[in-house]
This record gives sequence, C-alpha cells and structure tokens, in this order.
Amino acid sequence: MAVLLSLIDPNPYRDFDNYPIDQDAVAVLVTSINETGFWGGVSGRKVGDRFQSAAGHHRIEAARKAGLDHVEMNVRDYSDVQMVAIMADENLTQRGNVVAATLDSVAAITRLVATEVLSGKFPKQTHNRFMSDFWSEGVGRNTILNHPAGKNLKDDGVRAAVATLKASGQMARLILRAAQDVDADAETMAKAQALVDGQPQTYDAQAATAFNVPAHEKAFREAMLTPAAQKHVPVEQHVALAEHVRNSVDKYAGRLGRSGSSLDVMRAASEVVAQAAGIQRDIDHQENEWLLDQRKSEKLKVLCRRVRHSLLEAEGSMQELEKLIKEWPEDQFMQLDQMALFHAQTSHKILGTGLERLRSAEDADEAPIEVNPKQLPKS
Repeated sequence: MAVLLSLIDPNPYRDFDNYPIDQDAVAVLVTSINETGFWGGVSGRKVGDRFQSAAGHHRIEAARKAGLDHVEMNVRDYSDVQMVAIMADENLTQRGNVVAATLDSVAAITRLVATEVLSGKFPKQTHNRFMSDFWSEGVGRNTILNHPAGKNLKDDGVRAAVATLKASGQMARLILRAAQDVDADAETMAKAQALVDGQPQTYDAQAATAFNVPAHEKAFREAMLTPAAQKHVPVEQHVALAEHVRNSVDKYAGRLGRSGSSLDVMRAASEVVAQAAGIQRDIDHQENEWLLDQRKSEKLKVLCRRVRHSLLEAEGSMQELEKLIKEWPEDQFMQLDQMALFHAQTSHKILGTGLERLRSAEDADEAPIEVNPKQLPKS
C-alpha cells in the first residue's frame, strides 16, 4: 500500500545516534530513484495512526530527498522480534557482513534481548542462568547468535560487535534504554544506571564503521585499548584515527598489489599510538620543565624573603653597633679587638650592598638578587 513519507517513523530499535544514516549511500540512492524510480517497497507495521519501517531507512531517506511524498510499504502485524530480524537480514543482504551493518544489528538485538529480560519475556529455562551474567557482562555473543532475530548473523562479526559495544560503554547504555522502554521499577533502574556509571568509555563504537572487515576493526580496537593508547589517545579521536589508519593501510597494501590485513591495521594503529605517546612525552617534558622553573622561582622567593629579613635584622644590629662605637670613650677605643672591628666593618659593607641590591630588584619588580660576599671589594 502507498504510505505518506510524513507518516513513516523508523524502526524503534534502530539507534541513529550511534549508527547514523550514511549520507554517501543516500546520495547514490537518490540518483537511482531519479533515474529508475522507487521500486521494491519497504516493510513495516502500523502503530496507531502512523507507520514504523522495519528496514530500508536509507531508501526512505533517499525518497524524501528525491522529492517523493509517498512510497510503497508492505504493512504487516510484525512483532518486535520480527522488526529486528527484518532489519538485521536487510543489513546483511544490502550492506554485507561489514562491521557497521553487523554492529547496527547486534545493538538492536542487544536492546531487544534486554527488553525481554527486564519484562519477564525471556525463556524461563535459561532465565536464571542468564541473569547471573546479565548485570555484570550484559548480552553475550551466544545469546545474540541463538536469538531468532540474529540467526543469520556471522560469528566473527557478532564477536567483534559485542566486544565493541562493551568497550565503548554502549552495552550498558542499551540495557538502561531497555529498562526505560519497559518502565522498570526503581530498583531495576538503579541497577541499570549503576551499570552505565561503572562502565567507563574506553573506545568509540563509531570507529568501527571505518572498517569493512571485522578482523581489521578488532585489530584497531585492540590497539586503542592498550595501556599506551588509553593514556595518550583520547576516545574522541578514535573515529578520525580509524579513518586515517584505514586509508593508510589501503594505500600501503595497494602499492604491494594486495589487500590490507589485520596485521597491517595493527601496525598502522600502533604507529599512531607511538606518535601520540611521543608528542605527549614532549608536552610532559615541557610541563615538567615549567613546573621545575616555577618551583625554583618559588624557592628563590622564599630564600630571598629570609635573606631580606636577616639583613633587616642585621641592619638594626649595625645601627646599634655604630651608636656604641661613637659613644665609646676615645681613650678606650683602641682596646677593642682589631679582628672584631674588621668583621664589623666588613659586615657593614655586605649589609649595605645587599640591602641596596634587594631594594633595586624590588623597584624593578624582579626577583631579589642573592648577595655573594666574595664579589664585594675587600676593606
């Protein structure tokens, strides 16, 4: 039946925030629609006064951009499982066993399974055993592959997708989303939120979309999860780095007349990490030098304040000494110890020079200069 595009909503299990529409693919489809029309139709279900498409999101987007107002839709009373299964099958047939397509399907099945678990619809014979791992590990590879919606997925792709969802923190967020979908009780919502809070993002799931081969994405992910990468490569740079690594591998392998391998990806990604670590070491060295200079400056200021305080105290003592010498009876003056007198005169010169240099430095708003008695003229 013909359905207005304005009435069509996407599959509720399709996550456009993390797996957005590929605009390059849409542009190709727009050209095709303009040349041959929109053919084949899409599948979906009616919900209230509107419709939900099970798959074909790129074609629907292309139809809108091509200026169509309606498309043909095969409308059936599809269940949630069927909606996800149709989307997964179309991802597999239209986009192939590429990482982005598999990741999209596995994320949808993960959320569906979590919804079934939290609403009590999961098979009773496996429920207790499954729940023991659900709140710690999330939804595993075997559960995805054995689910009716995932029966046609490939093992290597599912394995890589599950690992990506966990490393990126998406697994926990999908479980929280499922808890919100079923309007779970406060205790369950708290557990789901704690799962999100306790699973920091160490990898950007969107980086996986840069690769067509699951083994290549796995090699890149493993490189980004090394201690060096976690320390020196921010997660928000993973997508750009994944595209850079893919392009580098394609060029390198192309020059050799062969396809890129997972080893090529690992090598290229490791070089990126090493470069980032080297740059960071330079930055750390500069910061350490700056901090060392700051500490030296602060220490110098403290020492100069102490010297100034000592000189000011000495100035008071010298003034008292000068007064005492002036008041000393002339006939007894020569009885003073000559060495003591020499030290008093020398100290007076050091004191005067030191105070003069300190005051000059303060007037110039500079750090006070330390006084070196060895540089003073001898008396």
